[in-house]
Amino acid sequence: MEGTIIEFDKGSFDDWCVYLQKPDGERYAPTDERVFKVLENAGNEVGPENIYSDFVKIYEPTDKEINPEIVKLIGELVKKYRRAIFDLQIGYSLLYGGMVAEENKENAVLGKRMKRLGMHQLLVDGMTPEECATFSRGQIASVLDGIMRTKGF
Repeated sequence: MEGTIIEFDKGSFDDWCVYLQKPDGERYAPTDERVFKVLENAGNEVGPENIYSDFVKIYEPTDKEINPEIVKLIGELVKKYRRAIFDLQIGYSLLYGGMVAEENKENAVLGKRMKRLGMHQLLVDGMTPEECATFSRGQIASVLDGIMRTKGF
């Protein structure tokens, strides 16, 4: 991940947009679909249950602040996989940033649970990255909350 920066900046909706800056200077806000695709590929390689289990270890302690211990945890989790470590570390880091952003967004009733829903749909339910990224659009928070509760979170 050397030379790659993940940071928060102003986006089109709020100040909690997650940006990725590559070593060559390219900077953009990866879409959930793009991040889910990276994690789907990793799941195809090492098993979706492994990727989901790792994600939950990152999810549980996540709150409104970036925690250096969680950043360190991400680095440790990916070491057990020989291939695609860089992409997986970027994917987990972007999801972590996204969860912190969700916890900080004004009026975000469901917070980081939104990312967990997407990951569960992707890695447990077998939905496509596009389906996971767009599933919640236009849905009422109480309906999404009900779906999340049936999945155990």
